[in-house]
Amino acid sequence: MVHNQLRTVENLSTLVNLRVLELGDNRIKKIENLETLVLLEELHFGKNKIEKIENLQTLTRLRILGLGANRISKIEGLEKLTELKELYLSENRIKVIENLDANINLNVLDLSKNQIEHLDNLQTLHNLKELWFNNNQIKNADELNKLVSMETLQCIYVHDNPAFDREENYRAKVLLQLKQLTQLNATETRRAAPMTLD
Repeated sequence: MVHNQLRTVENLSTLVNLRVLELGDNRIKKIENLETLVLLEELHFGKNKIEKIENLQTLTRLRILGLGANRISKIEGLEKLTELKELYLSENRIKVIENLDANINLNVLDLSKNQIEHLDNLQTLHNLKELWFNNNQIKNADELNKLVSMETLQCIYVHDNPAFDREENYRAKVLLQLKQLTQLNATETRRAAPMTLD
């Protein structure tokens, strides 16, 4: 149901065994009428007109949620999604990282192309491996100190933030600060483990 100019989500209540639902590139303004899809594992709403994350509480098996390129200004409504592994919120209007305490199984968090100034409220994400916060409003490189204790973090994207754009040698500083990284801005670090072929 991609690229169909849909405005509403409806007539899906009988698809109770549905595992993947792709509703990207439409004109949907509200997340609704999904409560019976309790087996859903992937939900993609990218490139719509959604303003609020809501009505997802029954989708407790959801592992991947794509909400990029919408009009979302607040991270909310994810408390019941404790199995969530990947959350894509790029190209929205988010200013504050919040309300992710219940999402402790997140491996990937994409917050690129928003209006975020601080890297707050990420420390509870003990399984996070990949964090995208490029193209935001991070003005102080010291914000990275908030990520030091996140031992599972392997990959971050920081480019196109004021704190890093004005400094030529920011890459070396980031790697010195975050020793656990194996990838920075799509480039492997020297600490990256060699790949093995089975």
